[in-house]
This record gives sequence, structure tokens and C-alpha cells, in this order.
Amino acid sequence: MRTAKLFSSCGEIVFDTLTGEVIQKLTKYDDVNLIVWVNIVEWKQRYPGEDVAAGHDILDFGLWYIDKEDLTTGYDPPREDWRVFRTCCRRRSS
Repeated sequence: MRTAKLFSSCGEIVFDTLTGEVIQKLTKYDDVNLIVWVNIVEWKQRYPGEDVAAGHDILDFGLWYIDKEDLTTGYDPPREDWRVFRTCCRRRSS
């Protein structure tokens, strides 16, 4: 198993880079949603050739979660506004 971290202002998530399964969630807050899976398939299609284990912002990934209050499941897609910003910043630094 190869693991990587996603970072956010609330903490970080450690996930399996082959399956997307969340191994550990380190957070500052006891939020409502329990993130269980990272959509690495969509991310790899969006950024072919980039290393998913290089340490990325959580906003760049879609996430499957379980709502702790009613135990329903859901999906939060990646933030397209973040992706535009990310792409713009990388072009400027090249």
C-alpha cells in the first residue's frame, strides 16, 4: 500500500493512492461528514502524468463521505474554482 496526504485548512487526510480509501483523517474539527474515499480516478484523468502522492489540496479531489448524523452517503465533487486557480498559478511559476 502506498499512502499520500491531502491538505486543507481543517487538517489532512491520509489515503491509499491505489484505491482512494481513506486510512486516517487528522482534523481540527469534529465535522459532520466522515470522508471515506478520495476520487483518484477522476483526478488522474484530469491531471495525467502527475503524481497523486505528491501532496495536494483537498479541494482538488472529489470525496465520498458518510454523514455522521443520519448515516447517508454523499459525494462532494472537486472545486472547479480551485482547479482554475491551481492551473493559473502553475503556469505563472513555469
